[in-house]
Amino acid sequence: MMKRVVYILTLSMAVSMPFCLFGCSECEEKDPFVVNREESLTVSPLDALSSKFFDEQEEGDSILVLNSYDELVRSYKGNVEDLPSVDWKNHTVVVGKILVPSDSHYIKQLLLLGDFKACLVVCFAMRTKGGWLDYFHDIFFWETFPKVTPNKIEMIVVY
Repeated sequence: MMKRVVYILTLSMAVSMPFCLFGCSECEEKDPFVVNREESLTVSPLDALSSKFFDEQEEGDSILVLNSYDELVRSYKGNVEDLPSVDWKNHTVVVGKILVPSDSHYIKQLLLLGDFKACLVVCFAMRTKGGWLDYFHDIFFWETFPKVTPNKIEMIVVY
């Protein structure tokens, strides 16, 4: 009987572990909006264009939450005509910059959680590593999500 209780407790902890790892302490959790990038291992043109949203001297991870065309024009340091059109009434654009070690990491998945306080979980995967030295570089991303009301989103990066 005791073994069965231990087995059930262990099984329930194993099932709930991913929720603990990806939880967001200040976010009201709802069903996540998931963008799966597993198929696109290369950088898309939008990722490259998103580098024009951030200052080159700015260090560390950053995200921008854009809810209107005016915010896009104020934030983008390039020709806005190069960017895809967005249905601003129904969508929010999240642009991000994350410093990662070497080029062996890529964004596997983006999850947008919450409603009142939103939380963006960026999940990285790692390609098989060769025999080169680690260095750090920025990875940029651009993604549209269903309309998010807060202009502040907490970002969590999971390697």
